[in-house]
Amino acid sequence: MEPLPPYRILPPDEDRVFMQLQPDMADTLVASWHKDVLNDLAPHPYETAALLKLALLQAEARTFDNFAVALCLMPLEFITADEAAEAVDRLIARGFVERVDDTYVSVNALALDIIESAVLPAQFRMEWNAAKASWPGPTPPTAQLTLM
Repeated sequence: MEPLPPYRILPPDEDRVFMQLQPDMADTLVASWHKDVLNDLAPHPYETAALLKLALLQAEARTFDNFAVALCLMPLEFITADEAAEAVDRLIARGFVERVDDTYVSVNALALDIIESAVLPAQFRMEWNAAKASWPGPTPPTAQLTLM
């Protein structure tokens, strides 16, 4: 095991990156990533996948049809349970996840939060929907996936 990463203090007023779980639905849940978290985890796909899975499970959001969400979770298909536990330990060391007890962890909402789309500012949602309307979309459309 390589050395644990340093603890990261996230500034609360940074930009966020949003990923809708079901882009075709108006009232879908949205993964709200802190921009610095994505930058820190870009070279660590297993930690990114573990953080997203923990956030989805914490929010009880098990269904999604966003290809980007599926792509973020894909690395978990290629690692063992011990390697996934190591990824969670590394997220704890970074400060993105907090250990509640021996069997439960909680995702730092500043790092990644699963929110209702209604929480986003109306102007942002309007611009986002306009941008989505002008995009031709994937061909063929992605099938709905379920998180196990």
